Amino acid sequence: MDVDIQFMQEALAEARSAAEAGEVPVGALLVHDGKILSRSGNRTMRDCDPTAHAEIVSLREAARRLGNYRLPDTTLYVTIEPCSMCAGALVQARIPRLVFGADDPKGGAVRSCFEILSHPRLNHRVKVIAGVLAGPSVADLVDPNELLGDLLSPFVSLAVGVILFEGALGLRREELEADTPPVVVRLLTLGALITWAVGFGGAVVLLDLPGGIALLVGAILIVSGPTVVLPLLEFVHPKPAVGRVLRWEGILIDPVGAIVAALVFAGLSSSGGFEPGGFLLSITVGVAIGGAGGAVLWLMLRRGTMSSQLASVATLGVVVGVTGAADLVRDDAGLVAAIVTGLVMANQRTVPLTTILEFKETLGLLLIGLLFILLSALVVPSQVVDLGLAGIGFVALLVLVARPLGVLLSARGSSLSWRERGLVAWMAPRGIIAASTASTFSLKLVSDHVEGAEKIVPVVFLVIACTVGLYAFTAPPLARALGVSVE
Repeated sequence: MDVDIQFMQEALAEARSAAEAGEVPVGALLVHDGKILSRSGNRTMRDCDPTAHAEIVSLREAARRLGNYRLPDTTLYVTIEPCSMCAGALVQARIPRLVFGADDPKGGAVRSCFEILSHPRLNHRVKVIAGVLAGPSVADLVDPNELLGDLLSPFVSLAVGVILFEGALGLRREELEADTPPVVVRLLTLGALITWAVGFGGAVVLLDLPGGIALLVGAILIVSGPTVVLPLLEFVHPKPAVGRVLRWEGILIDPVGAIVAALVFAGLSSSGGFEPGGFLLSITVGVAIGGAGGAVLWLMLRRGTMSSQLASVATLGVVVGVTGAADLVRDDAGLVAAIVTGLVMANQRTVPLTTILEFKETLGLLLIGLLFILLSALVVPSQVVDLGLAGIGFVALLVLVARPLGVLLSARGSSLSWRERGLVAWMAPRGIIAASTASTFSLKLVSDHVEGAEKIVPVVFLVIACTVGLYAFTAPPLARALGVSVE
């Protein structure tokens, strides 16, 4: 492992060089007999070559140096999980071993979205080691508190705002049919209350958490998020009616859960107190500031005089400004503001969304990977393991009781068939929003010596790991069995 860490640090150096050159910050190198044979960062923009990913460039150079298109007895090190193109190249080159740092939940082809390197119908398998230099798996090499200090919480909040803005860009009003809005509204209200109540009860009975902490955990687990729902939808290919409900719910549920959790947190924190009406006030502040931000961004881009690079910078500036301003007025109103800004841009007709496509596809992906690394470094693996069967029972309660019951009541009277409702009931993964909310609140409550606060992060990360793994493996075959997938 020490050798892997050493070579991964070299790959990170290539990623930094790529970033300085304006490329997506990914680095890779190929090692043969303990020596670096080739190394590169991404070169797609500099070479005007869509295939010039860091992995591909490294493989080409190594093959040229060895005089062989097969590369046995080598190890490829790359900072992020390879895409489908690069994974296919590894199979063609007969690379025996791959070491990568962070998962790519939106395009990874090793284990996140696809499993090309272990596919049973291919004639070559690649041994994979993941998570090197990521999170706690390498002896606390990443310490978010040491890296960012008091800026950790603001950074996470702003990054989540950018991610939610990206997701909201895909929410267009023409997608909404008669049944979709009522079902989504009930999932955001009745479904959220059911999840909160079941999560609270399970946390008290199964995990023996104090009442206040159990309320907070239940509120945090209301959220789902575009970082996990949208990639799953691309993988499952559900019928349009199902896809619309899950897409809108997956993005809009995040501020609902985050604001409820913030109100509970205020009641538990020594520096605050519960505010009646705080939920509606946060929503109002977020909608107002987000609407203004969307209007400003539209005015900036509508003339079409900016290059795509400048448009990306302008978009980032507005989204960060809107999220930060709303958070200054009301805690977690920034999430609402970011989504509203995205909704405004998604549903206007003057500025083509291709203007900010580069921003959407690169920065969002980078932030997701960075947040998962930073937040996973706050988790102590032994605390997750210590939850034992009680923790698994808690996850089962959310999956088998809370979600199906919420969907059953929310979809009543709609035109969704029982098969479509079944798939909706089997799609409630938790992701980066739950992780960031849990981490932010836990740090403050632990410092305030609130009993049980140290269990918030392990419980939430256990739910994240179990739900993402469960739904990723079971949702596609279930959709096909129910006949609600579009092949």
